[in-house]
Amino acid sequence: MALAAAYLTKAPAPRMRAPARRLEYLIRLARERAADAVICAYSKFCDLPLAEYPLLKADMERIGIPVLLLELEDEALSGQQRTRVEAFLETVRAHG
Repeated sequence: MALAAAYLTKAPAPRMRAPARRLEYLIRLARERAADAVICAYSKFCDLPLAEYPLLKADMERIGIPVLLLELEDEALSGQQRTRVEAFLETVRAHG
């Protein structure tokens, strides 16, 4: 039962769930955790999450949560990506 519960309650992946259900989950999660902003970090050539990004961005911004997209080639952030994250956080803090 515990294994079944774990599988049934884990975060919906883009390839396994309808986009609307996944977006609802992410919006609910952002609200529950009182997120001031969202950073979407996707693998550069992972088409499914990148395809859902415009929908996620529109939904998050509709409820007042700014979003930053990072396309990663490996696990480490490059200097340019770090600069983008820092600038994004400064913008969020300035408007918060």
